[in-house]
Amino acid sequence: MAVADLGSKIAVPLGCLHRSPGQKFGDAKGMAADLQPFIHRFQPVLLVVGYPIEMDSTIGPQCRLVEQFVYEMQEAGVIAGPVFFQDERFSTQGALKQGGFVSLNQRANSKSKTRHVSSNNTKKHPRHDPQQRERLDMESAVWILQAFLDRLRP
Repeated sequence: MAVADLGSKIAVPLGCLHRSPGQKFGDAKGMAADLQPFIHRFQPVLLVVGYPIEMDSTIGPQCRLVEQFVYEMQEAGVIAGPVFFQDERFSTQGALKQGGFVSLNQRANSKSKTRHVSSNNTKKHPRHDPQQRERLDMESAVWILQAFLDRLRP
């Protein structure tokens, strides 16, 4: 999650919500309890939700899950203000660049002259490193919110 003051229009990381073991994505009832303290503390005037549009720009099944999740959160009274969907394509790549993560190619190049990284090195990617995954998720949320805020600028 990320938060921003509409006056400054700069997104900052807030934290991550973690699903309970066995909790499915889009479980509005389970997430409502987790989101409630953040909603109460920050009292947002609007929410921006990452929207996983397909690479060919179509609205796929993941988008429908996000739409359903938002609808259920609105019905539960957790979300009261307007909700905006922000294209989240490339958010992980944007977060990797802005968050100071070292890419696999950079790691490989710093150790040798070769640019090839074998598939057994994928465990070093932040997505596969439990210590960095949460940070990457927060930076991705910042990237998504900042993209929305940047669209508001004249």
